Amino acid sequence: MSPSDSFKALILEELARQGPGFIGDVDVDLYLAKLGARAEILSDSAEGRCRGFVAFYCNDHATKQAFITQVIVDSRDRRLGIGRALVGCVLDMAKRRGFT
Repeated sequence: MSPSDSFKALILEELARQGPGFIGDVDVDLYLAKLGARAEILSDSAEGRCRGFVAFYCNDHATKQAFITQVIVDSRDRRLGIGRALVGCVLDMAKRRGFT
């Protein structure tokens, strides 16, 4: 499964759990295209599958503000610290780049 397919599967699973308010009235493929075009994505994989990912923006050099737009961890892998580790990596990256 490609990374994009893995991210889509996680988004669809979470959409089924939370309902349409999760990403609003946005087509999942369009949402993924937007993330792919504008966001940076870090993921955690093990045993050949994506266990979670974080999508973030760290590219506004005028404001120097980073923004995390999405964190999803596979329901089978929750409560293992994966989301916390991914967010921690993003915060470290942003700090190294001079962002807040």
